[in-house]
Amino acid sequence: MPEDIVVFSLGVVTKELFEELLLLVSHGRGEAALRVSRTLYECVVFAAYVSKHPDSCGAFMNTLFASWANILRSIPERAKLLPEMHSDFSERFPKYAQGKQVPLDWNDDRTTFNMAADVGVSGEFHSLAFNFTSAYVHPSASFLLGRMTYSADNRFVFGAKRDDSSWQIALRIAHDLIITSMRLRKRYSDSVELRLNLEFCEKEFVQIWGYAPESSR
Repeated sequence: MPEDIVVFSLGVVTKELFEELLLLVSHGRGEAALRVSRTLYECVVFAAYVSKHPDSCGAFMNTLFASWANILRSIPERAKLLPEMHSDFSERFPKYAQGKQVPLDWNDDRTTFNMAADVGVSGEFHSLAFNFTSAYVHPSASFLLGRMTYSADNRFVFGAKRDDSSWQIALRIAHDLIITSMRLRKRYSDSVELRLNLEFCEKEFVQIWGYAPESSR
């Protein structure tokens, strides 16, 4: 089934992002880890959504064309440089033909929040894993203010804080999401070993953070 490939591929990316996040945390790069955790969150939500709604698989894959349409849209004389792509995108996307940004919406729910709610993610966790982490992705006022502090001798300092607690938040989000990813994999490729590992990870999560992971509630 095509959706199996999408779910599996997103699961592999989730594992790779988790390993990338651990590397950043081990080097004290908490803010960078938060940025990775946001991407990790979207991978898990998208995988869960496609798994639950297999008919959305084709629309998800078609975002490839929308992404390239937006890339091509900013290139001067694109019609001369890449006439076949320009013609194809003009037919596919009226907004592209008008010189406008092509939305990447690929389902009726449209937003990540609605997709997350559809697959059982709580609003509280979405707020942490998506809305909070977004402040470390986009250069907003919140992004800037979060990098301001004072040194030990009371001097104003601007820059990444290597000793802040952001790494803990990133690790908590990622730990929760990797368990959700394991549960999703269990639907497609169940085994005694996977079930035992999942049970161990869930118990370990409770011991570390003091509450049950999102997918176990």
